[in-house]
Amino acid sequence: MKHDVIGSEQDHTMLLQTMGKVVEVDFAAVFDAEALDLEEWSGMVTSCRGCEWVSGCRKWLRAAKRGDECPMQCRNRATLAGLSAKQGAVA
Repeated sequence: MKHDVIGSEQDHTMLLQTMGKVVEVDFAAVFDAEALDLEEWSGMVTSCRGCEWVSGCRKWLRAAKRGDECPMQCRNRATLAGLSAKQGAVA
């Protein structure tokens, strides 16, 4: 029987925070503006933890520059885009 392996919460929290920096989503600002709550953040981390593109993500993040667009393979791409739009509306 195959068991799905989920990545560590700490590792994926760091990946998500790094992805946020690259795509210019300020998580502190979106939390302060109540555009993101802890349940939604937890869901983003959980989604990241179940991703099969982790090694590709790490490689992409090492080469990425601030302002790059989130890669299509990212499970949180749509959420990050939504937060970016909300962040822009609040700024």
